[in-house]
Amino acid sequence: MQRYESVLYELLNQVDVPVSLLSSECVGIPDNQSFQLIDNYYNNIVSCIRQAVQLNIPHSIKGHSYSDHAIAGWNDIVKDKHCAARAAYLDWVTAGRPRQGPVLLLMNRTRAAFKLAIRYCKQHEDRIRSDNMANSLADKDYKAFWKSVHKRIVMGKLLNMLQLWVAVQVKGHSRNVGQPFRAVVQFNTG
Repeated sequence: MQRYESVLYELLNQVDVPVSLLSSECVGIPDNQSFQLIDNYYNNIVSCIRQAVQLNIPHSIKGHSYSDHAIAGWNDIVKDKHCAARAAYLDWVTAGRPRQGPVLLLMNRTRAAFKLAIRYCKQHEDRIRSDNMANSLADKDYKAFWKSVHKRIVMGKLLNMLQLWVAVQVKGHSRNVGQPFRAVVQFNTG
C-alpha cells in the first residue's frame, strides 16, 4: 500500500494545476474555457489513479474466470447428469452419509456418470462447439453463429485460419477458400 501511495504521489505531482481558475483573474475566463480546464484537470487526476492502481494493486480481468470454467456441451450433455448427481448426493447426506447400501451406490453411479460426461465434453470441446455453430447456421440464427465465431477468434482457435484465409484472399486465389476452416470448424451434414 505504501508503494501505491508513493507512486500516486509522484504521478499527481506531474499534473498541472490550472492556477488561472484559482486566482481572482478567473472572472475574465469564458465559461467554456474554464469548464475545459476543470475537465482536463479531472481527467489527468483519474488517469494517475488508474495508472497507480494498475501498477501496484493486484486485479483480475472481468469475465476471465468464467471463460476458463465454461464447458462446451453443458446444457446438452452434462446438465441432467449434474442434477441427478446432486440430488443423489443430497439424499446420501440426508441418509446420514452411509458407507454402504443402495443410497451410496446410487450416489457413486450418478457421480461417475457426471464425471464421464464432463470428461467427454472436455475431450470433444472443439467438435461440440463446431456442431453448435453448424446448428445455429442451419437454424438461420446468424447472430449466434457470428457470436460463436467471434468467441473462437478471441480464444485463438480460428486466428491462424483467418490469417491464412486473408493471405489467400490477398493473393487472389479464390478457390478452396473454405478449406482452412474445415480442420477447425467441422460441420455435421447428416
